[in-house]
Amino acid sequence: MKTVLSLTISLSLVLCGGYIFFEPELSDAATATTAVSLTVTGEINLNCSSTATLSPSIAGQTGGTATSTFGCLVTTNNSTGYNLKIEKDQKLQITDAVDQRFDDYATSVAYTDWSFAAPGNGNETFGFNVVSCASTTDIVQNFRDDGAANCASGDSVTAWHCFAPMPTTPATAETVANRTTATPADGILTIFGLQAQAGGSNNLNSGTYTCTTTVTAVTNL
Repeated sequence: MKTVLSLTISLSLVLCGGYIFFEPELSDAATATTAVSLTVTGEINLNCSSTATLSPSIAGQTGGTATSTFGCLVTTNNSTGYNLKIEKDQKLQITDAVDQRFDDYATSVAYTDWSFAAPGNGNETFGFNVVSCASTTDIVQNFRDDGAANCASGDSVTAWHCFAPMPTTPATAETVANRTTATPADGILTIFGLQAQAGGSNNLNSGTYTCTTTVTAVTNL
């Protein structure tokens, strides 16, 4: 009986030792990764001057020149920038009748004229240009110049140069700026110039000639 007991205890120790020898090692740390993402949407804001009064007044018979400016401030966080267009609802007019309207300016070249061409006796025209921009490279090539009387060329925006007609339908709205990055937090200011000129020997009816411009800023895709 004593022999059997001793054998049993010895066997138990061997098995216990075997368990300790083959026990898997336990880890005291584990890692895992999680990808975090957030979509920030692009927004755009546009603020333009509410009125623009051309001055001085033009004499209806002997003619003259009147100018004005208005500004548009675009602010966007869109990473691919924005596109800026301009149009008007009608000619500068009292009514769309002879001697009661300024016809749209007609350029002498394909794009824009360095100087506003005089309309000649009995005629009157109305057009626009870009007087300045906080970021000249945003302005499309047609309204930029080389600083030496050549429009649609170079990287300058020279005040009161590079004139064009202002379209009267949304389908033909004139693109004046195209930015490919977000604006600074305080935005980009573009100043438009307006000019009306009447030749001599005219018979423009007296009164207030009006039109409404529409400037549209759209984020680029």
